[in-house]
Amino acid sequence: MKTNVYIDGFNLYYGCLKGTPHRWLDLATFCQASFPRPRNQINRIRYFTAHVNARPNNPQQRVRQQTYLRALRTIAHLTIHLGSYLEKPTRMPLHPPPATGPKTVQVMKSEEKGSDVNLACYLLVDAFDNDYDAAVVVSNDSDLAEPIRLVRQKFRKKVLVLHPCGPGRALSVELRRVASKSQKPKGGHRSPKGDTGNSSRDLGKMGGAVRKWYSRDLGLSSCRARRERLLEVTAITCSTGAMPAPRFSTRTRTFRRSST
Repeated sequence: MKTNVYIDGFNLYYGCLKGTPHRWLDLATFCQASFPRPRNQINRIRYFTAHVNARPNNPQQRVRQQTYLRALRTIAHLTIHLGSYLEKPTRMPLHPPPATGPKTVQVMKSEEKGSDVNLACYLLVDAFDNDYDAAVVVSNDSDLAEPIRLVRQKFRKKVLVLHPCGPGRALSVELRRVASKSQKPKGGHRSPKGDTGNSSRDLGKMGGAVRKWYSRDLGLSSCRARRERLLEVTAITCSTGAMPAPRFSTRTRTFRRSST
């Protein structure tokens, strides 16, 4: 079955990747492990996100994202679709409201715009072009319920919703209602409670992280050059906690994440 995967990048990250060791997820491996052959043939992956900005408390945020996006672009059947990332100061109420004094505080509010609209457009256009037999939507955004319903009703396509929900996060009722099927990501092992879809570790088990495809992105031919460049890049990311410190094996010429 020819399958297209539509990934809401911010929803995936904040839903079950943030604060875990699996933020550098290999999306091609993740999709293939989630929907293996021969029943599913991954035709294309569309990844929807927006460029973030550096912040005073997180100055390397944009650098880490750009590094990850460069690696994703090495996946032949994956395309990246960009929305916009807006930041503006705004006043918000304090909770609980104080008995005296100001009842609001000024904060810097950040908001990603456009990913849900872009995802909905490509989901519908690809269905019209008969580009897939089945679609997988990786998101928990209930705003996508209507385009999913239209794809199923008008084009008679199957749409599976993969809810990127970590522990304590509820699955969107609206998406579950309109999808052909909905589920959480499942990995190759079970969590202590036996729930195969309740842990971001499942994503890491399936998807891996920055491995050979990362080295290809850097455009480096020799093993020594790759090691030197990876050390240079990860010096930034490790110092900010973006990924574990790397270990290199000159014997096997591979890049591995440290277990510590």
